[in-house]
Amino acid sequence: MSDTGQVVRADLGGERPRQVLVLSNRRFSTRTGRALVAPEWLGPPDVQLLPWQVRVGAAVFAVDRLVSVKTDRLLDDVGEAPYTAVMAARRALLAIT
Repeated sequence: MSDTGQVVRADLGGERPRQVLVLSNRRFSTRTGRALVAPEWLGPPDVQLLPWQVRVGAAVFAVDRLVSVKTDRLLDDVGEAPYTAVMAARRALLAIT
């Protein structure tokens, strides 16, 4: 079960799996069988990030594109976002809701 701040590859129904940043916690996922995730943004790498985009390493995740996916569609654990990135994602989520 994935937890807040994990970066995983997920099947979002596209041609190939994409990296996502998990924003929901393990308790939510266990109770609902779903996870709230921000998908990787596939735009140009040298663009100034908008307030709702969060960089984790070389990847940028779009919090404004938050989706709920079934936990069985979360495929491989890629890594973990640093605390500062998770907090930036949470601030972005609060700002757009």
